[in-house]
Amino acid sequence: KIQSARDFYAIVEASTPGHDLDVEILRGGKQQKLAARAERIDDAGVAALAERLLGLSLARVDTGGFRVNTVRGRSAAERIGFRPGDVVLGINGRPLEDAAALRRAVLDLQGRNSALVVVQRGGGRYHVNVPLS
Repeated sequence: KIQSARDFYAIVEASTPGHDLDVEILRGGKQQKLAARAERIDDAGVAALAERLLGLSLARVDTGGFRVNTVRGRSAAERIGFRPGDVVLGINGRPLEDAAALRRAVLDLQGRNSALVVVQRGGGRYHVNVPLS
């Protein structure tokens, strides 16, 4: 039984792409059955999800991490003070060493209220709690 959005995302994340899922929902007090298929989210989808949840457009940095290209206006990231050029080194304890690590970290944000982001600006590293959109 799923108690939260986080539970739902954990089940979907554990599913193999192409796997058919039978889902029962409660809508308007009535139980309904739905069929769904787990699909792999492509890199563009991961980038869109990162932008939607974190308010950040990110690009891989050869030396490690992901550079902030843009910060969405009126997002929590903007209010906190993220700026283009900042480098995101980790999310929720996951080092962002490559695109696969970013994929895992961003997909794991679904159903959460906030993320702990490690960001580098100049010579300093900061741990910032970012409310998710």
